[in-house]
Amino acid sequence: MRSLRPRSLRGRLVAGLLLVATLGLLAVDVAAVTALRAYLLQRLDDQLVAAAPTVVDRLLQGNAPLLPSSGDPGQVAPTDFVIQLVDDSGRLVQLFADPARLDPQQLPVIAGVDAAEVARRNGAPFSVQGGDGADYRAVALPLGSDFGAVVVSIPLTELAFTTGRLLFIEAVATAAVLALIVVLALVVVRVGLRPLTGVGNTARAIADGDLSRRVSPAEPDTEVGRLGLALNDMLVQIEAGFATRAAAEQRLRQFVADASHELRTPVTSIRGYAELHRQGAVTEPAHLARVMGRIEAEAIRMGALVDDLLLLTRLDQAPPVHHEPVDLGQVVADAVHDLRALEPDRPVEAELPAYPVVVIGDRNQLDQVLANLTSNIRTHVPDTAPVRVSLRTDRDMAVLEVADWGPGMPTEVAARVFERFYRADGGRSRDQGGAGLGLSIVAAIVAAHRGTVNVVSEPVAGTTFRISLPTTG
Repeated sequence: MRSLRPRSLRGRLVAGLLLVATLGLLAVDVAAVTALRAYLLQRLDDQLVAAAPTVVDRLLQGNAPLLPSSGDPGQVAPTDFVIQLVDDSGRLVQLFADPARLDPQQLPVIAGVDAAEVARRNGAPFSVQGGDGADYRAVALPLGSDFGAVVVSIPLTELAFTTGRLLFIEAVATAAVLALIVVLALVVVRVGLRPLTGVGNTARAIADGDLSRRVSPAEPDTEVGRLGLALNDMLVQIEAGFATRAAAEQRLRQFVADASHELRTPVTSIRGYAELHRQGAVTEPAHLARVMGRIEAEAIRMGALVDDLLLLTRLDQAPPVHHEPVDLGQVVADAVHDLRALEPDRPVEAELPAYPVVVIGDRNQLDQVLANLTSNIRTHVPDTAPVRVSLRTDRDMAVLEVADWGPGMPTEVAARVFERFYRADGGRSRDQGGAGLGLSIVAAIVAAHRGTVNVVSEPVAGTTFRISLPTTG
């Protein structure tokens, strides 16, 4: 059996509002009827308390307790009153009432109103029932030791009619008000939840794959508005995450393709030379030595490429293994010495501070950074172009610059030099050296040392690589 509770938020809000309104209106209705009944009952009690002593006086004087309804202005007992004389045991002795109420089935039943009960009530009003079940309000007063007591009562018919009429009016009014509340609540809730409907539509569109969808802006001070803003912020992060993931996957695919391409060349060369030897095409000792030399060279090249790939993988996974103080001044001095030894005709200038510049890191990897940068200069910069290697500090950072006055690079090339396997020429020629991983390794090592590296280059104006590393203070 399905639950009768509304499932939708709109239905729950309207049902909750209807429940609260119903309880509130019922409370008001009950309070109004209770207050009116108490007021009317108090008025009847006041009439009884005022009329009963007069009735007693008339009886003691030997007069009839009730005057005709058309009597003089001194009439004190209205015709709705019923007067019953009882003896000390509570037995009815005489009855005075409007002839229309002389039917015994309609008269109030006062059995048990004896002398003791009259004395106990001491003139206070009390309720009794008539023979036909109608309610009466009564007051009992003693007439003296020889006469018993008199019970003056009045029916509550008018009170019941008035309260019943009020209940009917309240029921109709309550039903009308509740119907109006339901209509207005449906309209207000529908308008109020319209932005939430938009949020749901946007969420469904996003679930279908449209990550560019956004929630329409709403009032930021409302709950729905804050929800929309939070959802938009989350969508920005999700879209950025998916974009980053897609870019990473694309880089991985490109990396695998480039690595396969780079490894294919030496493998093909080695296999080709091996086929020549197996087929007996290489018989002369000089030719055989040359073939073996080429196989060895290609194997060395392939091994170097694999080593570079392994180094990049380790740097991607974890920071440098060795953490020790490294004097960058000594690293620069060694790199400059090596460059001068390899290219004695190139003007090489070193600018070092008079104090040690110490960073925490791996000395071998920092040596490789300078080695790769100087190797890049040897490969792409004419040996007549000057080179300057400088080291300085800027607050808590060590700034290392390697500048050359060579041909420089176009802006679009400089923006991609740190990409793996990237070469400036579209054909990816290997005539000038490596696989395009040298500067990628530089960027990875610097990042692993919590530093930054950038390049400034213009055609003809030369190139400057700037590395910033945190010092030990």
